[in-house]
Amino acid sequence: MVAPSSCSIIESMCSYLRGVLGLDVDRVEQVRRDLDRICADLTLVSSWKQDRISLLTRGPRFPLVPGGDAALLDAQGIHQLLRTLFVGVKHSENKRGISFESEMRAELERRNLKLIQRRYEFPEGLREVDAAVRAGTTLWLIEAHSMERPLDFEIGKPSVVIQRSERLAGKLDQVASIRETPFVEWIWTREERPWINSDVPRVLSASELMEMLTKQRNAPSD
Repeated sequence: MVAPSSCSIIESMCSYLRGVLGLDVDRVEQVRRDLDRICADLTLVSSWKQDRISLLTRGPRFPLVPGGDAALLDAQGIHQLLRTLFVGVKHSENKRGISFESEMRAELERRNLKLIQRRYEFPEGLREVDAAVRAGTTLWLIEAHSMERPLDFEIGKPSVVIQRSERLAGKLDQVASIRETPFVEWIWTREERPWINSDVPRVLSASELMEMLTKQRNAPSD
């Protein structure tokens, strides 16, 4: 049980930042500016917040529960709080996509896979892929596609799985010979279009792509 005053809680936080994490005075003051809002967000003070608590997501968990002359600090739930802290928080899809493309090219270079021209002129105009790599005798044109992985997908909600599959199918239409997502995906059909051959899918996680390109690069030439 702790004093319910936000001032008291904030002072305890600042003391921890200085004494345990070793932050200097200027850095602590920078953090202090947001502590009122952070405390308010982490305090269970309204029916609206109570309604957000879900057995399905196991969160959000509010560690400060006021009552009477004291507040309950739910320290036991800190680990769970951190795991569910960003449930429902949306990232900028555009910024996320740009970051993923940049990291994909950087990782290819770290693995000594040489990036080549990725902009091509066609009769219908200029086309661009996110990365192009020659591995062995194969030219890989890579379209890096970042897609959120919501909880409903994790638990297999049919409508979300169908929507995700349709989105990937649309990518196949958009970039017929390209593929990928930052997470492991299952291929929803054995039809020819989503597969390079019977063993190699066009939909690859980033790690699967790196592994396949490295193997092809190191494979002996015919």
